[in-house]
Amino acid sequence: MAFGFNLGFTRVPTRAVGLDIGTSAVKAVEIRRRGRTMHLVAVGTAPTPKGAIKDGVILDPEAVAGAIRAALDGGRIRHKEVFAAVAGQGIVVRNVILPRMPREELAEVIKWEAERYVPYSLDEAAFDFDIVREVAATGGTGGARERDMEVLIVACPRALVESHVTALSAAGVRPKVLDVQPLVLHRALGMRRRSPAGTGPDRLVAYVDIGAGTTDIAFYRGEHLRFTRIIGTGGRNLTEAISSALAISIEEAEKVKLARGRLNAGLPVQASNTSEVDPVERAMIPVVKGLAAEIRRSIEYFSSEIRSIDRGANVDEDTGRPEIILTGGSAGLPGLPAFIEAETGFVTALGNPLENLVSDWHGAATITGHTSASPIEIAPSLSVAVGLGLRGLDVA
Repeated sequence: MAFGFNLGFTRVPTRAVGLDIGTSAVKAVEIRRRGRTMHLVAVGTAPTPKGAIKDGVILDPEAVAGAIRAALDGGRIRHKEVFAAVAGQGIVVRNVILPRMPREELAEVIKWEAERYVPYSLDEAAFDFDIVREVAATGGTGGARERDMEVLIVACPRALVESHVTALSAAGVRPKVLDVQPLVLHRALGMRRRSPAGTGPDRLVAYVDIGAGTTDIAFYRGEHLRFTRIIGTGGRNLTEAISSALAISIEEAEKVKLARGRLNAGLPVQASNTSEVDPVERAMIPVVKGLAAEIRRSIEYFSSEIRSIDRGANVDEDTGRPEIILTGGSAGLPGLPAFIEAETGFVTALGNPLENLVSDWHGAATITGHTSASPIEIAPSLSVAVGLGLRGLDVA
């Protein structure tokens, strides 16, 4: 699905740069199309200045511009047209059912429909929409209307968009499209060759992006985004828990987390047994248990609500149980997928956005203190950037 706040430049290139501007790090990738295959040719990263981004809004565009330049320079990426994304609590993603109508008429109707879901003035919002599919109509008399259509509405505060455009321009790059993160994740991870929960076209997948400050959940049925949720727990909470438990600084706790952080080979530990656990793991367990509980509640809610949207479809028979795909900078914590699976009861796997790419990159990159000479080691951290690069190559 092509979607996003289009900023012009309609030509589809044979190479594209995806730029993930995160709270803790900026990640850039360059992907090139060679025949029918996609090649990862460059990766660059740089730390985001502390306090420069809050709730998705770039507060210090010049500082972030410096990080963008550093990431691009570090990856030796010279292409100046980039695909970026916005994220944060202000983003609204809604699926609505409307009567069939011409697209021109729909554009006017969407303005009124959006007012029902956007918690801020539409004068302060940037929004877009896309027709997802036709669905069987319900209600009415005598079958006067046989088909409705499902429409995806995406909105975010205009200040969010403008802050990104300002930082990108200050960095000397031209944004072709500002996408929204929930759509980006599916583009990067939705082509997975194998799925533990099944490979049906209507399977339910929860992409769980564990970042530094928050965890973003994008819930899909097949190719269609259904719900999103942001949980206020991220990798920083793990670091703070270690800092408190070991009475060390945040900086030292981050180093300890990277060096010793693991979750008992993924086996949840009961509270009564935590005295026998490594102090680092003991500090992290309550945080991860809390996160797993929120993920489970979100999936259970989404699974029940999905029936009201996917009317006319046999959801139970067509989809099976939901699957969790972990991604993001904190998803690579050893033992985390098995821990989340045991806590939630849902099959959980670590997402690999590089699975369907040919890697021609032979450099090193540092993300949140971890230096990697292999792209597979930092693959979960690159999901958003890869998804944006694929967006630039018109890969749905």
